[in-house]
Amino acid sequence: MGTPTKQDLAVDVIVLRDGDQFTAQCLNFDVASFGPTPEAALAMVREAVELHIDGMTDAELAAARTLSHHTVRVDRA
Repeated sequence: MGTPTKQDLAVDVIVLRDGDQFTAQCLNFDVASFGPTPEAALAMVREAVELHIDGMTDAELAAARTLSHHTVRVDRA
């Protein structure tokens, strides 16, 4: 498997309710967007990520894909 290219890049996105809107945030890049539905927010963040990565090298894209997921327990006061 080779270095990821722009054509096959997969990113991690979370969608959160934000009042009467939904916010989609890309975890690989500092990119977020919103919409009236989760699907609309995902479509908007996809476009925003595509614009963000335009012009990035394959090496920069590969480095951005390095991501670690963790679940952290917190105490509720």
